[in-house]
Amino acid sequence: MAGRSTPRSTVRLSRPCDWKLWYQHTLGEAANNKVLDFIDLNKPDLFTELEAPKEPQDPQEATIQTMLEYDMDFTQWIIEDAQYEMLHDGISRIRSLIWRTVDANELVRVPNEVLDVKEIIRSLKDRLCPTISEYQSDVRTRYQTLCRAPKRRGIEKWLNEWSLIEDDIKHANITGQFNLKIDFLNANLAINSGYAQAWALDVRRNKDTISFTNLVNDFKGRYREMGILKRR
Repeated sequence: MAGRSTPRSTVRLSRPCDWKLWYQHTLGEAANNKVLDFIDLNKPDLFTELEAPKEPQDPQEATIQTMLEYDMDFTQWIIEDAQYEMLHDGISRIRSLIWRTVDANELVRVPNEVLDVKEIIRSLKDRLCPTISEYQSDVRTRYQTLCRAPKRRGIEKWLNEWSLIEDDIKHANITGQFNLKIDFLNANLAINSGYAQAWALDVRRNKDTISFTNLVNDFKGRYREMGILKRR
């Protein structure tokens, strides 16, 4: 999902290919809320190990000296307590972000004893952060699936997936293994053979005649004109 023009509110984590963008998004939100150290998996800090500042007790004997010391301690406590509450609020926002953006089927797999937000994220990473080889395998599998045209009512979603697979191939560092335009056009033969064949001739004459993104968008427009996709 990385590099897609998706609104921030729709960043989701439900499968391994989502991890990179979701984690970057979460780190960005943590930085905005001043709690990055408690979210970044490369840092040791755990918010659950941070104790709330304790309010100083009234002096047992009220003298000028003890009251001055108490006032100083109380002022320091107010500052530290405000800082702690700010961190607590920031952590709460990240916890809420996790509940809003992570697939419920993945959240239920987080062990009940895992309470710290960073440890929740670490648990999600253990399940959903793929190794390079796993990610490459996932991209190849999804690409092979895209090379088969879907039933009519699934065409728009299928075209959207074609739009996204280009970036996934780049991030998996397997760009030389596919001919995106030709494979896309071959898949579209089952939907509109004449239009796909006409485009195939142009692409074979000049592979740079159109970007892949614009090619997909062109087919979306064509299918709307034909009534295959709903007009917007």
